[in-house]
Amino acid sequence: MVASIIGAFIAVVGVGVLKAVSSSAEKANGIIERSSHMKYAVNQICLDLANIYRGRRAADRKLCGRIDEESGSSVLTFYTVSRSKARLGQPEGDVYEVEYYLLVSAEEGKSSLMRRLWPNPDKESEPGGILTVIAEDVSGFFVRYYDGGKWRVEWAEDSREMPELVEVSIIEGGGDEANAMVKSFFVNLVSGSGGQMDAFSDEQDQDAEETNDSQE
Repeated sequence: MVASIIGAFIAVVGVGVLKAVSSSAEKANGIIERSSHMKYAVNQICLDLANIYRGRRAADRKLCGRIDEESGSSVLTFYTVSRSKARLGQPEGDVYEVEYYLLVSAEEGKSSLMRRLWPNPDKESEPGGILTVIAEDVSGFFVRYYDGGKWRVEWAEDSREMPELVEVSIIEGGGDEANAMVKSFFVNLVSGSGGQMDAFSDEQDQDAEETNDSQE
């Protein structure tokens, strides 16, 4: 009887230890997976911002930062230069419009960080493009812009200047504050390697030449 009691006690302890180990393993795997998603999102945003389009004419550049009234998070839109095609077998240039924002799902009670990539952006058309989820369970996406003197939470689209620094903060796993993962990073646009070309100028210059010819 004593042996049976001891055996039962050992079994109970063993099951408890096994559950604790299994729970710890699941938690660790969850953290690793979230960390991987966060790393992917950070790398993608850094890559796009580092290659921001730097047309010689200020009117052809684009960087717009605003606050979404519904989510309270940032919406970041700009032109970036990329050699990787968004659509296989489709005609595309090197300049894309990219936008990052938080998509809130009222039904699921979760929000995801989205990336919209628009090949061949046209200023006269409604924004479009390909939507991709780059991070799930994100409760906050905040962007600040340093103009050389102060930080701003918004950046006007019609501004002729680019900010010197962009600070991006992503909060993932916000449903549980104790386990929330916060990642903040800076991108220096002054030393960026974006394109130095006139992607939007050729057609406009051609129209101007045709107008001058007709007037003559």
